[in-house]
Amino acid sequence: MFIPIDEYKMTSATDPTAQDFADMGIDETIIRKFVEHFYNVVHDDTILGPFFHEQMQASWDEHIDKMCNFWSAVLLGTHRFNGRPMPAHTKLQGLKEADFAHWVITFEKTLVECCPKASVPHIMKKAKMIADSLKHGVFYRTAMHMNNSK
Repeated sequence: MFIPIDEYKMTSATDPTAQDFADMGIDETIIRKFVEHFYNVVHDDTILGPFFHEQMQASWDEHIDKMCNFWSAVLLGTHRFNGRPMPAHTKLQGLKEADFAHWVITFEKTLVECCPKASVPHIMKKAKMIADSLKHGVFYRTAMHMNNSK
């Protein structure tokens, strides 16, 4: 069962801590499981796949390791991720706003299959915030910057 994206609105008082995620069963093994599953799906996805096949600078294995570090940092508070997601996404040619919604839906399906049920809405809240931030940076900040430089 999928929860509409807009229902992932919680106050900061309800945001789980790294320990809360651990108590929900989220650990490095689960993170690797959902990241690998997600990218297995994305590999063959007609919307998302081409961005990775045609524009990704790293190998699939390098990217999966980087995303495991990213989600470990987001969910468990580890400090292994040191990338810069915004520049990587602003460079993508042909990216559309709707692609972010597709990413969110695909990601949620992965979480439902791979993660403890209680953790899914909390991870999705973070995923939606990340997707919204990237979408804003790619489409709106760039447009605002271009308008301000005229």
